[in-house]
Amino acid sequence: MKKTRFIIKELAGDFFYSPNEKPNGYIVFLNGFPSFIGANPITEVSVKNNLFAIQPHFYGTYDSKRVFSPKTFADTFKTLNESFKEGYLTDAKDDSKIKLINTPRICIAHSFGCYVALRGLNYWEGVENLILMAPALHYGKTPVNYGLKEDGLNHFDYVKKAWPNTYNLGDKSDWEEYLLGNDILPQNDRHKTLKKVVVVVGNNDKYFDINSLEMNHEKILRAYFGNSVSIEFIKIPNKGHYIDDLVYNNSNFNIINYLI
Repeated sequence: MKKTRFIIKELAGDFFYSPNEKPNGYIVFLNGFPSFIGANPITEVSVKNNLFAIQPHFYGTYDSKRVFSPKTFADTFKTLNESFKEGYLTDAKDDSKIKLINTPRICIAHSFGCYVALRGLNYWEGVENLILMAPALHYGKTPVNYGLKEDGLNHFDYVKKAWPNTYNLGDKSDWEEYLLGNDILPQNDRHKTLKKVVVVVGNNDKYFDINSLEMNHEKILRAYFGNSVSIEFIKIPNKGHYIDDLVYNNSNFNIINYLI
């Protein structure tokens, strides 16, 4: 597996591919917060199955410019969507075009990447399948608990202190409504192309109240994507939060079945 850096309108990202193979298509992988950018089990499995992987650095994170906040989540998807419609990514090394044989149809998100996906995916035309792994969906506990245990504001303070040069988080006031769970859900905002959402969670994931997540995940997914999508919920016994746990060595979930 090889990697090429792309940059489009100040949005940086990595393109993972096999130099000896022609792709059948593409997946887009959305990382958590914080997270290490780079190859991971998702990019490896995808490329091995001739689905080359696109990993954007959200605006305001890593090598992308601008600010990272709930107000700018959608901008990452808008820029990607424009590039997908044009049919290429731009190689940062020499400004050459990395041609795409078709529009990416699969989005795989992990942890906070799922939170971003819910709030930006409607700006990606052509996506058909969304896989949410260890999904942070919403910080609210009342009137509905979506299963996330983490204190959002404390997490914000931690990331700002521990990752000062990696995340340009902007003003805390831009985050407070969301990290307190006070943001209002949309009303059946039907996605034009999305067909299926798969939720995957390890039964031993310490970051979630698994019962609340299982009970209420459909409510929030329907609010963002409408009633036309199919939803599948998968619990993996004896597994935790990290991608390796959810992808490798378990019989309850084989991600390859959702990529082909």
